[in-house]
Amino acid sequence: MNPPNDPSPPIDYEPRSESMIKKLGPVAWLGLIASTLPPLGSILLLAKIQAVSGWLRESGSTGLMTYIIGFWVLTGLAILPTYATAVLGGWAFGPIVGLSCAMIGFIGASAIAYFIGRRASGDRVNQLLRDKPRWGAIARALFGSGTGKTLLIVTILRLPPNSPFALTNLALSSLGVPFPIYLVGTFLGMLPRTAAVVYAASHMQQLTLEQAPDWRWFAAGIAITIGVLAILWFIARSALRRMTAESEA
Repeated sequence: MNPPNDPSPPIDYEPRSESMIKKLGPVAWLGLIASTLPPLGSILLLAKIQAVSGWLRESGSTGLMTYIIGFWVLTGLAILPTYATAVLGGWAFGPIVGLSCAMIGFIGASAIAYFIGRRASGDRVNQLLRDKPRWGAIARALFGSGTGKTLLIVTILRLPPNSPFALTNLALSSLGVPFPIYLVGTFLGMLPRTAAVVYAASHMQQLTLEQAPDWRWFAAGIAITIGVLAILWFIARSALRRMTAESEA
């Protein structure tokens, strides 16, 4: 006996992760680049930092402009991480000039990354958030509740010393955070940690793998990271509770 025809539609066995990558399109590939290239770039830069910093320091204004433009391009394109470029600035130019140049570099790199992220994402991320109501509720709670709150969230996202600069740029630009808020929050959040890195680097006479880091910096970084995660968790939980209450009503 032949089995009866099954009128039900075929089951889609496409893995969720693969479907997510297709929905995100170029954003997924940019995320992969932002996750892998900066650590590799830092290894190369730190291995050559004495020679590079010496040339920058001896080249005067040419060295300053080379550092700033290189910061814009290499960090904006997620080739170098922020901590390595900040270390280079402090080592080459000292605490005051190094911090000034590094912050100018951060602003330019952030602007480049923002426009790349907006161009690549289009409406893909917003469409994904519409398909995932819980994710959409969290995104609106974080970045859709007024200028002041959005600026605060962007600032605290930038505060932790281990906050991934390139990935955060991509996330904020893809979510459509307004450009002025994005830049101001980036400046405010990056300033304290950059000042600490530049100051420490300006007092280094020699960088070796055997040098033990100051445990107080490590502990402060962990504390800041935990605090930021706690704030984001609280906001996300509150948003999901509101969404559940509204659906039940």
